Amino acid sequence: MKRALIVLVCFASSPMIVFGQEAGSYSSNGSGVNFLGNLADKTLTETSGMVLSGRNENLLWIINDSGNPPVIHAVGLDGSSRGQVRLRKAKNRDWEDLAAFQFNGESYLLIADCGDNDRIRKSSFLYAVVEPEMSTAELPEGSSVPWN
Repeated sequence: MKRALIVLVCFASSPMIVFGQEAGSYSSNGSGVNFLGNLADKTLTETSGMVLSGRNENLLWIINDSGNPPVIHAVGLDGSSRGQVRLRKAKNRDWEDLAAFQFNGESYLLIADCGDNDRIRKSSFLYAVVEPEMSTAELPEGSSVPWN
């Protein structure tokens, strides 16, 4: 059986948009849902968070769930891979969500490492990092940049 990864994104003032990993993996059938493209980055196998960049309106940040390295993925609005940024001082024990916010005029990403399917965690972590400064043209597809 073929599997397709479907990622739904909902912005407050627009209809829901969809990415898939296979062409034709989703049809909107006039439901106000728009298929934007396929996720080109095949390492995005268990996405658990996505947010629109606070620095670039044409860029999304996506994270993978547990069992993956501490990496945030830059993705174009068409699903194209714009690179990866490895967070050097973080661990991905069970990343569950991603948010963006502004503080003192600076763009930040907030990663919630709070998953606990087995109910064994004694603590959870929030990683607040300055959003990397990158345009959709700066990184070649699939490149990786370390980030403090």
